[in-house]
Amino acid sequence: MKILVLYLFFFNISTQIFAQNSTSYKILDVNIEECLSTYPNIIYFDDQLRGLKSEFEKFHSEEYNLLYWTFKYSLYPSADDAYNNTSPYPNDRIARNIPVDFKNPLVIYAQLNQNVTTNPVRIIVRFTYNYSQRPGGRNDFIIFGCSLDNDRNTYNLNKALLDIYSFNYNYDFSFYTNFQDANSERNPIPESEWQSYEVSPQTNQLFLRVKFKNDYEYGSDCFSIFALTLETRQFHDYMSQKEFTFCGIPYIINGPVDKNNLFQFSNFEWFHNGELKSSQHQVEIDALGEWTVYFDINTGCRSSITISVVEEDIYSYIQNVRSTMTQVIIEPTLPNKISSYSRDGINWQTSNIFNAVNELDFVFYIKNNLGCILGPYNYNLSNFFNFLSPNNDGVNDKWDIRSEFKNDINFIKIFDRSGRLIIEGLLKDILPWNGYINNYPLASGTYWYIIYNNELTLKEGSIMIKR
Repeated sequence: MKILVLYLFFFNISTQIFAQNSTSYKILDVNIEECLSTYPNIIYFDDQLRGLKSEFEKFHSEEYNLLYWTFKYSLYPSADDAYNNTSPYPNDRIARNIPVDFKNPLVIYAQLNQNVTTNPVRIIVRFTYNYSQRPGGRNDFIIFGCSLDNDRNTYNLNKALLDIYSFNYNYDFSFYTNFQDANSERNPIPESEWQSYEVSPQTNQLFLRVKFKNDYEYGSDCFSIFALTLETRQFHDYMSQKEFTFCGIPYIINGPVDKNNLFQFSNFEWFHNGELKSSQHQVEIDALGEWTVYFDINTGCRSSITISVVEEDIYSYIQNVRSTMTQVIIEPTLPNKISSYSRDGINWQTSNIFNAVNELDFVFYIKNNLGCILGPYNYNLSNFFNFLSPNNDGVNDKWDIRSEFKNDINFIKIFDRSGRLIIEGLLKDILPWNGYINNYPLASGTYWYIIYNNELTLKEGSIMIKR
């Protein structure tokens, strides 16, 4: 937040007598030095002239008490216009102000009338504004610091000035703990403390006062006050991955990354079990456990991030295993992390599909991109398929199940939608079933089955036939 302070540095009041068309009138001069952050296109004066009247009263309240004198609520481009009430600046009735095109200096005139009914005196007041620009700065600038402990944070104020102003030798700077001190230029923070300014964690703001050096030829007495935010930053998120796996083959990882190079990480040191493993941004992971990287940041702090390296787990690679009556499809979590698949850990294939698989318990291995062999992985292929399309295309021509139920003496009954029994018998004799009864194809639709043993229901389900 940038706090702008308006100061009127001096007023120069003089009196002149003018004559126009044999009519003389007095002109009072008020010269005002004013500071602006930027030069606008238009200067706005309130339509009641409150600001101008206030400045006028500072120097004329005794001679021209506004109890007995009244300003006309208009502004004019010349003294004659003000005296004759001609060509006033337009008055914006909605915004309740009088806009005037910016000039430097800006000269405007106002009419002051005596509050009497007989021969009132009219005086013209000439206001001359001489504008100067305040020193610039950064709005809402954040000074990042370090947390030394629970009671202290430290900040490098010299670096903050360098970040904001680079090497600007035309300004004088001073820091304050509150706005009031900055405004009155008292109790500044000693310059000897700027390099490592220590405060409690509860302090989250400072105020910077900036003014021009006395010997700067383009300077002025204008100054600016900026509110600066104090903030400490945690850097744990500057490594997107903080858990890694290890299967026996070493590999390289990178340290923390500051994408915008705002904090300029440097002087990396990687440790594992107290042993220095690398003094570079990268490190070779060759063991399980916790690894910690220490690094400097340009705020003057040294930070650290700890990662965890755990044993490789095949389950992190596999999302799902699907099966048909003859195939097994392994669905990897990230396909590009697996190089090949195997049923025995000896013979490998790049395809994730295994054909001619009939057993219920399916065992397989995977090899990752580092060459680590992970497995065995055991998967039960029990599946109660529910779709049948007997059109001799080699896909779903017969209905079957993968289940240990087929290995025992279990029975099955199949019904149509009306509940009529279509077929029954030993499960292993009826399955696989082609959707025919007595060599007659059943119509497309949904059919229901019950698998049972000694009248104990083992499984109920449905089959959809589509021809």
